[in-house]
Amino acid sequence: MNMKENLAIKIENVSKRYKIREDNTGQYSTLREQIYNLFKRTNKSREKDFWALNNINLDINKGDRVALIGHNGAGKSTLLKILSSITEPTSGHIEIHGSVTSLLEVGTGFHPELTGRENIFLNGSIMGMSRRDIQYKFNDIVDFAGIVEFIDTPLKRYSSGMQARLGFAVAAHLHSDIMIVDEVLAVGDISFQQKCIGKMDEISKGEGRTILFVSHNLHAVKQLCNKGVVLDKGEIKFSGDIEDASNYYINNSLNKSNLIYKSNSGDVELLNVDAPEKVDSGSDWTVRFKFNAKANLDGVIFDFGLYNREYSPISHVQGMYNHEPFNIKKGDFYITATSKHVNLNTGQYMIGIYLVTLKGKILLDVLDISAGTIVNVPHYTGKAAFISNEATITMEQ
Repeated sequence: MNMKENLAIKIENVSKRYKIREDNTGQYSTLREQIYNLFKRTNKSREKDFWALNNINLDINKGDRVALIGHNGAGKSTLLKILSSITEPTSGHIEIHGSVTSLLEVGTGFHPELTGRENIFLNGSIMGMSRRDIQYKFNDIVDFAGIVEFIDTPLKRYSSGMQARLGFAVAAHLHSDIMIVDEVLAVGDISFQQKCIGKMDEISKGEGRTILFVSHNLHAVKQLCNKGVVLDKGEIKFSGDIEDASNYYINNSLNKSNLIYKSNSGDVELLNVDAPEKVDSGSDWTVRFKFNAKANLDGVIFDFGLYNREYSPISHVQGMYNHEPFNIKKGDFYITATSKHVNLNTGQYMIGIYLVTLKGKILLDVLDISAGTIVNVPHYTGKAAFISNEATITMEQ
């Protein structure tokens, strides 16, 4: 087989431009003002170009398991949307050899009024599969998703985790040559994420499928993928072996910025993290966080934890077990968190911060990669990973 016959995807000089409107007044306008401005000869707003992707060149071979790595806004999702034919590139050329299934967002490709069963057959039909072929795979899909008792319930009644499980099960079991998976698996529990990674590894090695995978969890990425592509500000900074790509991303992340945002509603801003530079393993570990609330917030739960250099969770303190929900007033506020008896191996760790309301709205999900170093491990020989409820969490304003 020559090189061209072995190609699954060829990307040549691909760029994607979006138009961003700027308001020169620096203020939010009302609907009435926006309508009025439509008829004015001189509008105070103007547009500027934003290049989400800039001159991307990449060859992906059949059977490769490729991780797209980068911070939020690096261009990963935009590239996947182009490869999934959801949006078109502004310039450049793409060749795709084979059929594609995509799992980009929770509920993508599903109809909320249809049941789980009906959505499975709908997706299979879109993929060009016969009803007989879909029926042959049906039980495997339902068993894998673990939603047998809800299969005849309308999708709009499913939780986001249930939708993600069904979406992945459909994408993994229905026939395609290329499978594209964005960070949608982050809504599932850890055991299901591992199950998904195992399934992707199985279909790639067993069926020769090409996998494109996006995740902030570098441990999961390295577990599945053999190649990695690091994106930053719409450009490819590194492409090669997954171990080298992971190290490149980690080293450059540590050198460029202290904060990596996984989710940010804009309602809360993290202003400062006061963490000790060094902590003795087995001792208590106290961190003080300074935030700014843009408005009054009721029923807020605060979680925090430690992550290793591969962005995998090592220690997790679940706030629901350690404090009553906070009612936060607009303005600056402080949260002090103490984790008891932190038993960790020597190494550099990052702090994970998670603020969510009782209604399920994620206010902030961020990693501070400048956390302290755990040192002096005289006797500890246990496992490094644990979930700790031995903690105190207080808020002051």
